[in-house]
Amino acid sequence: MGPTLLTVSLVTLSTSIALVLGVSWGISLLLLQHAEPRGRFDWMGWLSKINVLCMLAIISLPLYVHAAGWESATGRFGWLPILRGGQRYWFHGMTAATWIHAGYGVGWIGLATLVAFQGLPSSLWRAACIDATWWQRLRFVGLPLTLPLIVAASWWVGIVAATEMTVANLYGVSTLADAVYKFYALEPEAGPVLISVVVPMVILLPIVIYGVTLGAKFSTAANTYINAIRSRTHRARVEGSNDANMISGSAHRAWMIMASFHAITIVAIVGGVPLVSLIIKAGWKVETSEGGQLFHTFSAQQFVFTIQETLRSFSSEYYWSCQLVVFSVLFSLPVGWLLAAVSERRPNLKGATWIGMLILVAIPGPVVSLVLIAIFNRPVLSFFYDRTLLPALLALMTRCVPLAFFTLRAAYCRLDNAPREAARLDGASRWRLLLAIEAPRLWRPLALAAMGIALITFADLSCTLLVLPPSVSTVATRIFGLLHSGVRYQESGLALVSAVAVWLLAAVGLKLASKSAY
Repeated sequence: MGPTLLTVSLVTLSTSIALVLGVSWGISLLLLQHAEPRGRFDWMGWLSKINVLCMLAIISLPLYVHAAGWESATGRFGWLPILRGGQRYWFHGMTAATWIHAGYGVGWIGLATLVAFQGLPSSLWRAACIDATWWQRLRFVGLPLTLPLIVAASWWVGIVAATEMTVANLYGVSTLADAVYKFYALEPEAGPVLISVVVPMVILLPIVIYGVTLGAKFSTAANTYINAIRSRTHRARVEGSNDANMISGSAHRAWMIMASFHAITIVAIVGGVPLVSLIIKAGWKVETSEGGQLFHTFSAQQFVFTIQETLRSFSSEYYWSCQLVVFSVLFSLPVGWLLAAVSERRPNLKGATWIGMLILVAIPGPVVSLVLIAIFNRPVLSFFYDRTLLPALLALMTRCVPLAFFTLRAAYCRLDNAPREAARLDGASRWRLLLAIEAPRLWRPLALAAMGIALITFADLSCTLLVLPPSVSTVATRIFGLLHSGVRYQESGLALVSAVAVWLLAAVGLKLASKSAY
């Protein structure tokens, strides 16, 4: 199969699996949140909260950590093949790449589904409860109104699969992004590079058209679906009910058990297996019995030694990654904030800036690197190319600036315009409005955007791999290199420490996002 067909196949398969699992996961959590408490301990509420945290943990982890987790379970030196006498599992090639991208996407789509349903007004559910069963409320009210956010999350999963070469390269799936990295990095050819850009754009175009078309109809959609419900003959009626729950009645207990089992299963498979496998490999110990037979055990002492050795051996990688994170925030955050402010003040530029940010996200990382190589690989700019992080920072801006832009655009939509209008009437300049009026009220979104930029920078590989200076090795590049030979002590320890670092950053971002007041 050619790179184009492989890319389309990877995007289609991974997105489809993530869509089915993610939507069902989000609906299961919604059912648990609407469950009637039984007894003093609300175990379904706690289960729902734990699942939401697991969603956030899954989407915050870099792709190479997801790959390392599954490789430590079923890869060349995975603990499952070792226990079976070295026999490798079916987990390789397109199957492995599809599942890793799908596992990463399940968190995004599940969280999008849950957030979209929670955003629906309770009055809508009460109106639907008058005539509709819970399944009809879900089918004719919930899913149609939450479809835009679910489709947006699905598009993001597809774009990541089409533009990231990390997982595809590890498993030998020659997608367009991977082909640009492997075959056209040294001698670029216009045709293949252009195709690698066009295919993600083709994925992007229907979503943009869908969003524009849906925008005009969204305000009247609720009444349309309510009328559609009332025009049907239903099996059960709940006249005058004020219950806004999705499900009630005699089937409540059975559905709650099914939702709990479904949520626990997805968490165990998507998040539990790779994390536990990394822990097992970090503490994996081979011992010899008296008869000379080898047997494998888990040693807590070996696990502690692996983590200590990881922090000591890869200190330079963490140093360069932290330095890249700091400068990436300083480079990308002001640009994203400025674009968001301009888009807010000039409505005629709003559509152009949105489309421009989406196009930046849809460009494959290796293509970004090739453009920067062509720019900096000149005698005048060779110093910046060989001795500084400037090319890598510019490459990261194609991912970080859109994140900052979207975060701050959402913040501007919730910002009260009265103080800004009053300052403008008093003759305040644009820069004074930005720094003295808007900045104090936007510090939480700015901090949240900075945390997001830090996460993207720490996780990125495809944009920066080709443009990092020869003496610079980040955590992402080191793990990527080590994973090609399988997951052993060093790889598992490095992946675990990276996961903890990412989760600490995500926890700070979650704390900032939980504050509703801007």
